[in-house]
Amino acid sequence: ERTAESRTRGERFRANFAPIAPQFGQGEASLAPTLRDMRAVVLSGVRTPIGRYGGALSGVRPDDLAAVAIEAAVERSGVDPGAIDDVFLGCANQAGEDNRNVARMAALLAGLPDSVAGVTVNRLCASGLSAIVSASHAIMAGDVEIAVAGGVESMSRAPLVMAKPDK
Repeated sequence: ERTAESRTRGERFRANFAPIAPQFGQGEASLAPTLRDMRAVVLSGVRTPIGRYGGALSGVRPDDLAAVAIEAAVERSGVDPGAIDDVFLGCANQAGEDNRNVARMAALLAGLPDSVAGVTVNRLCASGLSAIVSASHAIMAGDVEIAVAGGVESMSRAPLVMAKPDK
């Protein structure tokens, strides 16, 4: 029998995917198109209203805002909350109230089961989009089957940052 180091790429590929996807068939040539065809799809979309600095939403915490959107998106999708594997949320600020894993907090506040994980992504202005892309990648890679993804921010509730004064 061949060792893991001496296996061909196709043999390693089949060994990794055979337990989770027996429908792939035999041989590397039959596997590659199937994996290229794997897609992540959007089942529903929800957003909160766009507010303005110090406006009507300034009294609402970012994790509470995200929880409202998550709960509504899951409800509209018809997906059993227990089937969700992960929540990916982008958040650029991550200071003040949202200085912890705001994705996990929002998932819990939305009523998702404790078994649902959460990951917060910070890529500044692209945080929400990066979270959606990360969720798509996780689905296409087979790491998760169902994910919730989006972004959350409340600039009204973000701490004010000032430059250090000159001496």
